[in-house]
Amino acid sequence: MNHLEFHLDLGSGDQFPLAREAIFSWTLQELAGVVVRPSRRVSEGQIVDLGLNPAWPAPPRRPRGRDLLVPVGSCVVTRVFDEKDRAGFTYRTLPGHLESGEETFLVSIGADGRLGVTISADSVPAHPLLRLGAPVTVAAQELMARRYVEGLKRQLRTAERSRRSRALATASALIGRELSYKETLAGGQHALTMAARDGNAELVVRAFPAGHDAAIREAEVLDRLSPLGDLVPRLIAHNADTNDPVIVTTRVPGSPPDPATPLTTIAREMAAALIRIHELDDTGLPPTPQSPPSGDSAIAIRAQREWANLDRDEEVLTHTDFWAGNALWTGGRLTGVVDWSGASRGPRGVDLAWCRQDLVLLGSPEAAADFLDGYERLLGRRIHDIRAWDVQAAARAHDRVETWLPNYHGIGLTDMTAEDLRHRLDTWNAQL
Repeated sequence: MNHLEFHLDLGSGDQFPLAREAIFSWTLQELAGVVVRPSRRVSEGQIVDLGLNPAWPAPPRRPRGRDLLVPVGSCVVTRVFDEKDRAGFTYRTLPGHLESGEETFLVSIGADGRLGVTISADSVPAHPLLRLGAPVTVAAQELMARRYVEGLKRQLRTAERSRRSRALATASALIGRELSYKETLAGGQHALTMAARDGNAELVVRAFPAGHDAAIREAEVLDRLSPLGDLVPRLIAHNADTNDPVIVTTRVPGSPPDPATPLTTIAREMAAALIRIHELDDTGLPPTPQSPPSGDSAIAIRAQREWANLDRDEEVLTHTDFWAGNALWTGGRLTGVVDWSGASRGPRGVDLAWCRQDLVLLGSPEAAADFLDGYERLLGRRIHDIRAWDVQAAARAHDRVETWLPNYHGIGLTDMTAEDLRHRLDTWNAQL
């Protein structure tokens, strides 16, 4: 029995829907020169005939109106996986196939938030000539697995370029002038964020997944941020159609924090910025949080038990994702705060606990303490229930902290691992 397992990293997990579609539409096979007939959507029990295209990567030749293919054999789909973080299927060869065995095609989001594709197979040669050339057969299987995964990677890269072009076209139409692409900006996994040129000026274009209202929500809140001046972006235009959610803003000076910047400096700058944010008008914004964290972990159960005792009477404008990666920096100074789509009204502890947790994940509980001290000093009083809010934040992070790793890599912390995030969070939680 020959066993094969081939894996390739495909990048950020936000491309999972595209990879899933490639799996279930047989596009993965077509990209590698395997023609599937009939090519209906993958379903359990489906029987398909496979043929190799000898002209690959060109389309099959069509003498007398029929594709010229090398017959491989038939397979039956025996299992389909379709979950929130993985998608794929297994098929088993049928009599007459050149091989006898099973093969699985799977795309999945790992604990670190990265998207991967895995091709695995267990088979033996079924044709007598293939049995004589067993080593060649194994090499051919490895070659095909590589063609599958590299074809998918090219497809996703092409899709990303297409998404960027569509976003630029939408942004250009919104402002009535043609924008040109400059660079993709570091940021979270939710939106495609890029800098674009408008003559001599630079703008930021953010494109969200279809169906999301983040562009609308961010546009609604940006005007009320004007007291912060150059610390926040200014709205240029946005698309109210959630089928193509795009927002265009000015570009705030700065870049992700230099990894060499002391975390105590980051803590001090973040505290000073948050005080100013919490002074803004929160009228009409949606309330947050609206319910306790879900889950059955020990920290989630504690958060649910303590929910009724939280002080939620005083509400301020909250960013709700206030961490170092949503701030821009120049020479150790905080020069901007971005990503306002989640802005809400809620207790001060929401932003305070979230930022404290980020400083812990960055590796410094001491900086988390400095951040709180700086905020309370500027506010002129203590936040008496901060530990309770720390518990709420920890419960919301518990089941997904590893998936934030691409965000930290995106701001230059490429040595950080998913294990670092889990260890730091668990250690912090144990002290709460």
